Amino acid sequence: MLSPDVTRRFAAALLCLLLGACGFQPLHGRSAGGVTDADLDTVQLPYLADREGQLLRNFLMQRFNPDGRRTQTLYALNINLTKSSQNLGVRKDGTATRVNLTFSAELSLRQVQGGKEVFKARSVSNISYNVLEARFATVAAEQDAIRRATEALAQNISTRVAIYLRNRKDAG
Repeated sequence: MLSPDVTRRFAAALLCLLLGACGFQPLHGRSAGGVTDADLDTVQLPYLADREGQLLRNFLMQRFNPDGRRTQTLYALNINLTKSSQNLGVRKDGTATRVNLTFSAELSLRQVQGGKEVFKARSVSNISYNVLEARFATVAAEQDAIRRATEALAQNISTRVAIYLRNRKDAG
């Protein structure tokens, strides 16, 4: 009978072989079809109004150009960010106990030369927070929810743009 350690190693090796055989490729990396940081560097990020837009832009900058290198800009990303809130839990006196925040981003990727729109998508992030008796705690919970929502939105946007760039690279 094989020891559990040998069985685990065999299973891990078999899993690696199966993933390689199915054509799985990581989205980011130095593989033949992967999107590198240099590819994402070619996208110019927009300036967005309000604090939420600032947070979103900062999170996008961390994903698209973490080193802050100057590269040739091939694409311009346009984002229309909207925010809405909805009271979920309502007490008898009409005050909310929970709020749901929804951030929606309409994005459009255009080529810098010619201005042709090459990619368009919509990304949504929902997050909620508790409304507490202490005003400071509620404000802190709201700010944390906004930070988490914009970070999730930035992750989704960067993944979608990276997939577009990889597919474009694969197409030639």
